[in-house]
Amino acid sequence: MLLDSRSVPEQAFPPRVLRWIGALAIAVLAIAIAGILVISAGLFDPFPAHLDVTPRTPDPLPVPAGATVRRWEGALPPGGVADVRLAATAAREPVAYGLLLGGPERGLAAAVSSEGYLAIWVDEGGDETALLPWQTWPHVRPGGAENEIRLGRDGDRVSVWVNRERLWEGVISGLGDQVGVVAIAPAGPAEARFTRLELWPDPASEP
Repeated sequence: MLLDSRSVPEQAFPPRVLRWIGALAIAVLAIAIAGILVISAGLFDPFPAHLDVTPRTPDPLPVPAGATVRRWEGALPPGGVADVRLAATAAREPVAYGLLLGGPERGLAAAVSSEGYLAIWVDEGGDETALLPWQTWPHVRPGGAENEIRLGRDGDRVSVWVNRERLWEGVISGLGDQVGVVAIAPAGPAEARFTRLELWPDPASEP
C-alpha cells in the first residue's frame, strides 16, 4: 500500500534553522547566567556612579575578654537618606563586629561574628534591646573571611544587608546622625579589623 505524500506533515523548520534556534537559546541562557553572577558579585551597585565617595579605613578595634567596645567614626551626610557600608574581618577570634547608626544615647547596631552568627539590636547607653537575636545565617562568612554590613536609612526607616543580602527592615525612631563601629569579645581578648567604611549621601542632595 502506497502512502499518500499529502498525508505526511511537512517539517515546520529545516534542520539548519533548528540548529540556529538551539544555538541562540543556549547563548541567551549563558548571557542570563553571566548577568546573575555579575550582579551577585556587586559589580552593578544600586548607587549613582557620580557620587563622590571616599572610603575610609577605621583603625582596628581591640576588645578585652568579655567586653563590648563602641567607637563613633563621624556623622552621616546631610539629607536624611544615606547608606553606610562596612567591610571587616576578625583579626583575633572569636569576635563579633559591626556597624552602629545613631549616637551614644540611642543607636542601632548590626553585627556578625567570626563563628557565623549575626544579630541586630538597639543600644541605649549600653542597655541592649534585641531586634534580631544572635542566630546563624547562611550568608555570614565565618573565621577570618571578610564580611560586609550595610545600613540604609530613609528617615526613621532602616534596612540592613549582610554580604549584599537583605536581612531586616524596620522603623527605629530617635536615632542620631552618627556612624560608628562595634566589636564584642565573647571569650578571651579579641580584635576586629575594618578594611573599608563608606558613607553614601542622599542622591537628591548632590548638585
